[in-house]
Amino acid sequence: MTYPLKDALRGVFLAALLTMLFHVAISDVDECAEGSDNCAQVCTNTEGSFTCSCWEGYTLHDNGWFCHGPKVDLYVEMQYPRVDVTRTDHTETLCRPSLGDLTLINGYHVGIKLDTGYGTSIDYLTDGVHYSSIGHTDSRYGLRLFDDAGNFRVNAFSSYFHPNSFSVTVNINENATLSMFEYNPPPGGHDGTTEWRKDGSVLPGTYTDCDLAIVNVQMSDEGLYECYYTGRYSDRKQGIMRLIVRECPEGKWGPPACTSTCEECNNGGVCDDETGQCICAPGFGGLHCDLGCSVGYFGDSCISRCARGTCQYKIVCGPDPLGCRCIAGYKGSNCNAQCSYGTYGSDCLQTCHCASGIYVCSRYTGVCSSGGCEAGWEGTMCHIDVDECSLGTDDCAQVCENVPGSFTCSCWAGYVMDSGTYVDECSLDIDNCEHTCHNHIGNYTCSCDVGYSLASNGWNCTGALPDFTNKLK
Repeated sequence: MTYPLKDALRGVFLAALLTMLFHVAISDVDECAEGSDNCAQVCTNTEGSFTCSCWEGYTLHDNGWFCHGPKVDLYVEMQYPRVDVTRTDHTETLCRPSLGDLTLINGYHVGIKLDTGYGTSIDYLTDGVHYSSIGHTDSRYGLRLFDDAGNFRVNAFSSYFHPNSFSVTVNINENATLSMFEYNPPPGGHDGTTEWRKDGSVLPGTYTDCDLAIVNVQMSDEGLYECYYTGRYSDRKQGIMRLIVRECPEGKWGPPACTSTCEECNNGGVCDDETGQCICAPGFGGLHCDLGCSVGYFGDSCISRCARGTCQYKIVCGPDPLGCRCIAGYKGSNCNAQCSYGTYGSDCLQTCHCASGIYVCSRYTGVCSSGGCEAGWEGTMCHIDVDECSLGTDDCAQVCENVPGSFTCSCWAGYVMDSGTYVDECSLDIDNCEHTCHNHIGNYTCSCDVGYSLASNGWNCTGALPDFTNKLK
């Protein structure tokens, strides 16, 4: 016996199942959305694959995923900037860690120069004992420094003190503070006094901590600084950090006159005092550092990628005067802590401005996943302050001053604020006084001429009519 309806339904079910299986089989994977692409700047999903492209003003490299820009893009990644010698015995300094040749940067050859701050050369070290080279077979170029390299290791094995930041950048004539914290107490204890060295020379004075204040910084103050317990320098457990000095005041470039105005550098970027161009914090690129690199990439053109697939426990050093920092999304003396909600970028120093709150803000780029920017901010990362004063969208009666994310009002000379809005009703002739107006903070009062009295409404004046009878006699 046959059941036409049942057979028909079975056929429909099988057809639907086959259609679903066929759809699953050919369903496209969006590599851009899941981050499995290798595009340095812009990823566009295509059916079964993806394509890479570049920001405006940049050109795609022959490898199909890196981009060249108008600036020489040279950053250095430090692997294991601080290590426990019981777990590993070396630190690595990598130059362009993800590229396979050394002539990709606008025709420039790339190499690493090791500056220990002591004026000595790496020739004093023995290859294979103190260091080894990282070459083309690793698709990376750099140096691997071992424990026996001693003070040639840039902060690699310092265990008594760690710097709060690997480098500090200030403008000339500003004040600088170099700070380190105790990471491990020395065996046998200590009286707590410390010493500082600059470029190998002991600085005068005795300290009870590792905080060094430098007033009115000059170019001669630039260099490598070390802090350690008094008398324990030979332990090789000192903290090391670098002070970088821009030769111009903030916002200016072109020493010694420094009369040129810098480009606007966003997201922690620093103006190069020699060229006026922006040097972007790791994780951002573009002429104004207002473009976010794909996660794990860094450099002004986002041309370098963290080695071994992770950016934790690494610092990235850019050209001076940027210095060394954690890559976008991380912070801490070991660059292993993720940014807290509401912060983003390199060392997590940037503040989110998302209208929908801190939880929709990318800890890498500051981009809001929904809701757009909160009032007073704009841009792809909500990092650009809206100048309400210039746009005329403020409600100030007299003087408007723009501040980040908002504005404030003030008055002309001789005027005072009235409940948040500066108004002198008498001078503006918006009072109701029939005779004389007297301005006060928040209001005004009226008075009348001689022979008149103020009416009950507070602004009209009343008085007796003149007696013309006697004048007619």
